[in-house]
Amino acid sequence: MTSFRTLKVLGTYALLFGFLALLPANSARGDALLDLAEGDRIQAVFAAYKTAILADQGEAAVKLVTQNTIDYFREAKELALYGSMTELQQRSLTDRMQIAYFRHRIPLDKLQELTPEGIFQYAVERGWIGKNSVAPVSLGDPEVTDGRAKAQALVNGEAVPFHLHFAKEGDFWKLDLVPLLAIGNDAFHQMAEQRGITGDDLILQLLSAASGTEVSKDIWQPLLSREGDS
Repeated sequence: MTSFRTLKVLGTYALLFGFLALLPANSARGDALLDLAEGDRIQAVFAAYKTAILADQGEAAVKLVTQNTIDYFREAKELALYGSMTELQQRSLTDRMQIAYFRHRIPLDKLQELTPEGIFQYAVERGWIGKNSVAPVSLGDPEVTDGRAKAQALVNGEAVPFHLHFAKEGDFWKLDLVPLLAIGNDAFHQMAEQRGITGDDLILQLLSAASGTEVSKDIWQPLLSREGDS
């Protein structure tokens, strides 16, 4: 049985890349979605998310993540390209994992070319999502307050101690991945402590295992120099 600590690490990265937005394919479907009760609409978004992740459907997956999520990817891309070791050390372990992942898994020319939305889509389409982590997850009844919502996460029908978060943008609910970062950060720290290594060394180990290619400490060096840097 997978431990909850392991689930948090795997699940957080599944959610980071893979939350899907349910943007209707036509106006009739849009009208039907708008007629659903708020809680049912949120449940529909999450059900569609799982479908998209399991099918590597990046175009579908990017459409209903929040602007907050896209802004996070924009900042992560900037740091992946230009962030110095000093800058990265000021970020959380979750942020450093994301940045290192971009540097290691996305070719430089592609990383420069992709928009933040494009990075999200690129990752989903390449199956960089913990599908086994996502498949057993469902939602409890959403709690809706002033355009925000949260729902208890259930794994195989049993509650686990974290929530999934949503925000309403325009007429549609979207999935906000940023609140999950704190869960991942706690999990990384616990795992590093258990192994008796630093957080950065843990990231190198996890990336090496995930990619099948050894990742060195050179990953912490910026890919490009900012204009005006000496």
